[in-house]
Amino acid sequence: MRRLGALLAAFAIATAASLVVTEPTQAASTPVIWVDVRVNSAWPVSRAVTYVDSYTGSRMRYGTCRAGARCIVIREDGSLPSSYAAVTSVGYPVTRIRLNSHRRWYPYAQRLHTVVHELGHARGLYTHNPRCTSVMYYKMRCPDGRLAPLAFTSAERATLRRH
Repeated sequence: MRRLGALLAAFAIATAASLVVTEPTQAASTPVIWVDVRVNSAWPVSRAVTYVDSYTGSRMRYGTCRAGARCIVIREDGSLPSSYAAVTSVGYPVTRIRLNSHRRWYPYAQRLHTVVHELGHARGLYTHNPRCTSVMYYKMRCPDGRLAPLAFTSAERATLRRH
């Protein structure tokens, strides 16, 4: 038994010596933001969350809100005015996004645009872009009729990374 103890001690020392200490990555140091979703499957929330995460370096994860953690609650609301695609109520630690349930039948690109835009608000972009150069444009369509770009400007990306 003593021999087994000595072998285990030697193994522990050798293992500890071989560990490499590295700097934490951005993902490890970025706090998780929980996304609590209960909406019709017509809304491409999963794709929008993945897009915003990859574009901004955020770490949004699905699940119920955790005590003390930031959280985004996404629900449908049939009482929103027909001219609204969605509304975001920014709060800390819980931000709420209400998607207009009457817009489920809109084209996929418009539904994705809506969710990405609202996640932009939820993640720190509190104002609209006055120029049609990003998904944060104040309308879904640019003056020329095309859908606003599904992208964030470099300034918007910087703001998202800080939040």
